Amino acid sequence: MDALMYRTNEPYRNVESIDEARNIRKLLLNIGFPQHVYGYQYIIYALKLIMIDPEILHHITKELYPEIAVCYQSTPARVERAIRTSIQITWMYGNKKNLNTIFGNTVRPDKKIPTNTQFLAGLYFYLREKNN
Repeated sequence: MDALMYRTNEPYRNVESIDEARNIRKLLLNIGFPQHVYGYQYIIYALKLIMIDPEILHHITKELYPEIAVCYQSTPARVERAIRTSIQITWMYGNKKNLNTIFGNTVRPDKKIPTNTQFLAGLYFYLREKNN
C-alpha cells in the first residue's frame, strides 16, 4: 500500500480510490477474471497505478512490477508470472463476449493470449473511456 500512497501523496483509502477499485473489480468479474489467484489483487493495484500515471505502461518491467512487488512483499518476477497466468486463465475460460467488447480487434479472444501490457492497456483504456 505504501507504493500507492507514495505516488499519490494521499491516503490509500479515499473515496476516489474505493470507487476506482469497485469499478475495476466489477470489470474483472464481467470478463471472468479468476478472483482466487494472486494476479487478481496485482491487476487491481496495477490498474490503480496506471490510472494515476498512464506512462507507467511504457515501463511495466522497470516500474510497475517492482512497485506492486513492494506493496505485496513479493518479487517483480512473481508479480509478472502471477499476472500472466491469470490472463491465460481468463482468456481460456473467461467471458468471450465481454473480452471481445473490451479488446475488439487488438487481440482475438479465440486465437492469441494478450501480453501483460496489452491486457493492462486494454483494461485501462476501456475504464478510462467508460468513466468519461
